Amino acid sequence: MSRTGSDMRAIARGGALNIFGEGGKAVLMTVILLLLARSVTKEEYGIFTLAQVLALMLIPIGGLGLSRTISRHIGYYQALGDRKMVNSVIRSSIHIWPISAVAISLLFFALSVPLGHYVFRHEDYLPNFQMFSIYVGANIVSQQVGGIFRGLREVKPKIYFVDLMPRVLALGIFAVLAYQGAPILMYSTAYAMCFTASAVMSIFYLLRHYSLSGAWIPTHMALLAFSLPVLVQEIFFTSNSKLSVLILGIFVDPATVASYTVAQKIAARIPFINQGMLFIFLPILSGYMARKDTEAMRKIYARFTKWVILLALPGILLLLLFPVQVLALFGDKYRSSWSILILLTIAHSWSTFLGPAGPTIIAMGRVRMLMLFALLTAAVNVSLNVALIPAYGGLGSAIATVTALGIYAFLTLGYVYRRARIHPFNRDYVRLLVHSPGLCFLEHLLIVQYMGTSILSLAVAVPAFMATVWGLALLLGLITGSERRAVMRRLHGMFGGR
Repeated sequence: MSRTGSDMRAIARGGALNIFGEGGKAVLMTVILLLLARSVTKEEYGIFTLAQVLALMLIPIGGLGLSRTISRHIGYYQALGDRKMVNSVIRSSIHIWPISAVAISLLFFALSVPLGHYVFRHEDYLPNFQMFSIYVGANIVSQQVGGIFRGLREVKPKIYFVDLMPRVLALGIFAVLAYQGAPILMYSTAYAMCFTASAVMSIFYLLRHYSLSGAWIPTHMALLAFSLPVLVQEIFFTSNSKLSVLILGIFVDPATVASYTVAQKIAARIPFINQGMLFIFLPILSGYMARKDTEAMRKIYARFTKWVILLALPGILLLLLFPVQVLALFGDKYRSSWSILILLTIAHSWSTFLGPAGPTIIAMGRVRMLMLFALLTAAVNVSLNVALIPAYGGLGSAIATVTALGIYAFLTLGYVYRRARIHPFNRDYVRLLVHSPGLCFLEHLLIVQYMGTSILSLAVAVPAFMATVWGLALLLGLITGSERRAVMRRLHGMFGGR
């Protein structure tokens, strides 16, 4: 059995579990937001989502870039068999992130007053911002604990405490609040408390299930030195998708913000398969880097991208061809955002088509280049948002986002190709990307012709698009015989086989 084949199976096993977690998170968040959108006014929904977006922009700052740094370093030292350094990375990180989480939460709480009164000029923002300051700290803690388990290739704790637990709790409480007709501040409070409870549970789980005893050396400064370029990259990359909402909040009313953020949150679910598989990909790729096995890196990158696109492409095409029907699930008042949804779907699909170039650069240790790419992309994004939002509103912001994220994706892929000739493209992969949209477009015309533009047509399109993409992949030989047998064995085991 080849090393890459074994590691690809490890990525598939861990990735399948993590895709379940990411998928569960995406479904739960969609249901939560759908419930919220139907339970409160459009203005109140805009207040909640703007507070959430601002919090999500602050979380990378408090995280200090440590989450991916921890995963990379643990995977790197495990490949070298250096148990002492693995222990050192974990213990040193535990000394850093609790202080950072508290500090950034207090900062957000302090900024709530000037933000509510002077920046967004809306009194209802202030108390909601204050409650989301608690959410910020809890999220930082959960993500750092998840980073430790990611490096150790343990998927289940991350699924339990980062993906599912806080959102399951929030969904149950939101249902009660919707029934009672509660004000938006109650939703913000409940949301923050659910994430806090999950963060506390994740810490107890880590301390109980991972032994912190044994030899170790302080590596605080080494971790911070590596993570600071990653931090800058995370801040500016996050701003590419979140800053547009803040600029909208400054120039337009909360109802317009709500129209944009509904489309944005739907499109932002696209990368969940990519993110799910990446959970194990980064530490494995870091191990190849430690052994200087570039050929294995090329093979695993191409296979990884191929399987991600096979799983994600039906959903991407669904959003591109049925945007009005998807938005109708959130209420007729959001149907007009269909053009924004199409552009944001393209924006969030770049990395899926081109592969995990950003994590590959981290595995290579070239984090400063990643930081420079993020800075350039953020500058483009901010400039275009400021130029386009006053004239075109949410549509202008979507144009800025699709441009900025496209530049970032091509810059990172270009860098890994120049450094190591890593890319996902071969003839059959390109043929799949060319022919699948055309065939699904023809199916879209047939479905609309015979079923109209109702939500029912969306339900018919889902299995049709999946069959088209996967059937075409088989015809093109994109799925090898060994991969087909591995999938069949996996399915056989899942559904009762022995």
